[in-house]
Amino acid sequence: MQADGKPARRLRMRPWVVALGALVLAARAGAQAPLDTVALAAVADRLFAPFAVPGNPGCVVGVAHGGRPLLRRAYGLANLETGTPLTPASVLESGSVAKQFTAAATIRLAMQGRLRLDDSLGHHWPGLPAPLRGLTIRQLLSHTSGLREWSTLVEWQGWPRGRRAHTQEDLLALLQRQRGLNHPPGVDFSYTNSGFALVPGLLERLTGRSFRDVVRREVFAPAGLIGSDWRDDFTRVLPGRAQAYARRGGVWVLDMPFEDVVGPGGMLTTVDDWLRWPWALARGDLGPGLLDSLATPTRLRDGRPTRYGLGLYVGRAFGTRELWHTGATAGYRTALLWYPERDVLTVAVLCNAASANPRALARRLAAVALGAPPDNAPPGPPLPSSAARAFLGVYRDVRTNVLVELDSAAVAQLRRGPDGWAWGPGGEAWRWSRSPVGGPVLLRRDADGDTAALVRLAAARWRPRAVELAPYVGRYRSDELGATAAVTLEDDTLRLEMDTRPGRRWTLLPRAPDHFLAGSTTLRFERDATGRVVALHLAQSRVWDLRLERLFIP
Repeated sequence: MQADGKPARRLRMRPWVVALGALVLAARAGAQAPLDTVALAAVADRLFAPFAVPGNPGCVVGVAHGGRPLLRRAYGLANLETGTPLTPASVLESGSVAKQFTAAATIRLAMQGRLRLDDSLGHHWPGLPAPLRGLTIRQLLSHTSGLREWSTLVEWQGWPRGRRAHTQEDLLALLQRQRGLNHPPGVDFSYTNSGFALVPGLLERLTGRSFRDVVRREVFAPAGLIGSDWRDDFTRVLPGRAQAYARRGGVWVLDMPFEDVVGPGGMLTTVDDWLRWPWALARGDLGPGLLDSLATPTRLRDGRPTRYGLGLYVGRAFGTRELWHTGATAGYRTALLWYPERDVLTVAVLCNAASANPRALARRLAAVALGAPPDNAPPGPPLPSSAARAFLGVYRDVRTNVLVELDSAAVAQLRRGPDGWAWGPGGEAWRWSRSPVGGPVLLRRDADGDTAALVRLAAARWRPRAVELAPYVGRYRSDELGATAAVTLEDDTLRLEMDTRPGRRWTLLPRAPDHFLAGSTTLRFERDATGRVVALHLAQSRVWDLRLERLFIP
């Protein structure tokens, strides 16, 4: 009987709950206690059950501890057309997890005296234009160069990745046309694939060998990574490769990276190789000090540390140090996390489904293996309606120039957090503050702790009449983009078409006076002192400001 006199109900615990409890108790029993691999497998089966649905792509997952694999499992299909299942031996693409391997190859050459990380790119690569030639190798590897993101630039040209077979040569030509940066080198952190995309050409000039061969000799071979390679020719047939997929219109469709760009991504690999990699670094198989070079947070010019080393994020989770990176290329989604202070506990997740969230899955497995509670605190109570309404509005990120809109549906999801922060459903937090010049700013802190300041442009979405839209009509040119944009007014709606991709038109959605959205792109029209529209500025999170000059000003 229960204390209230009612008959006690017999609790039926699901097998995965029992396994989870047993694993947590084992992990908490002491750092040296062996992890229960049966229980770990039961937890993985529960977490990855949605990918085990017949006819779906899925994920390959692995866990290692002290250099010993504890878990190697696969869920879903490698090829939907043939019905071939994923296995632990399947080859998948890395996405940006490849960056640490590109960085490791560069550091190895530095250890051999062939370069210094603080050398300028122009020192080893004569003929590069400004600003490329003044960037240091360290800045390329730490996202502090200020380089604009190449994939955003080709998207604005009308050819986003997946719509044209981009090559390393195409990328270099595009970057050589850029005259502006997101910020002065070393002053800020701005994630960009462009820096890592320049590294292969640098290493090839230094060694006289292909980038693929350099990384094989300097990284893959000494680390024992026998199942890894590079997609430097996307037409190459590779046995065992899993195809990648995305969900569109309720059905799975192929979503493959048909491009030859490598360095920032493009690594072909297996879960076994990723489980070996952190242990090889910890043992010093690639030379003393290489792991420290990868995992030491980069400092900006003013001494502020970033959360990034060289090709690797550096942080803390579950009360211990965490090294990690995620990846996304076409329909591939990946995550590699490891905990050097906990006997190099390593979790690797490689998926061929664009809908997967491998970092969240890897984090949950890591929490269980470490015997730690989930790293996110439970949500607080909803904000009072009056407090929630204070967040309504259209904002501009003062660093990236990207628009952020908080409408009634968004603020209704905000919940009360500690220290005056309001928490959003995606792990982000919001709080009002004041700028150094005294004006109010809204602070937005993402789930990884990066904080941005936003200024409010309007309390509600701008709804202009056609006569208010007419001044924006015209043609705008950017030599950096190599494109001219035509802005037209049709049916009270502004549309934009680039001459580099005729027929592909953007619909410009008004958000605040002179500010529009087209997908993830912010468009801001610039006016002169007389109020005439003289230029168009484009911005995304990885290209902060690209100016297109108006060709004729009425």
